[in-house]
Amino acid sequence: MKREIVTYLPLLRKKSDVVMPNDVDLPTIIQDLKDTVGTGLGLAANQIGVLKRVFIVKSVLAGEDKLEDKVFINAQIIEKYGKQVIKESCLSLPGLEVLVDRAIEVVVEYENETREFHRDSFNGLTAIAIQHEIAHIMGKTIIDDKHKKK
Repeated sequence: MKREIVTYLPLLRKKSDVVMPNDVDLPTIIQDLKDTVGTGLGLAANQIGVLKRVFIVKSVLAGEDKLEDKVFINAQIIEKYGKQVIKESCLSLPGLEVLVDRAIEVVVEYENETREFHRDSFNGLTAIAIQHEIAHIMGKTIIDDKHKKK
């Protein structure tokens, strides 16, 4: 079901809860994220009002020119490589673009949609989107990750 995207900062600044193994709502949350993301690169559960550590990121399928919705449950970044400053926007903050600091490559531990554990490396737009969505589930937005000029 397509849901309304949260733009209320106090809710977006709350840390999300770990998804437990017996979470019966998980399939519905994942489907709602897929139905709601639209043209965005990713969407976290708290952006649809659910404080659980689950998000999706549109990722390029290997060797193809199409995108798939990749599900991340209880994701955490284990390693970061390189630094870049990029301009980001957010579905929860429409019309706002902010320069943010992001790693070029990240190693992430997570569970997929079938609850299988993975440890994978990501780069490019996928790495940027993962960092953006992990910030969301940790209660941060692009406003909090804003690039600090030196």
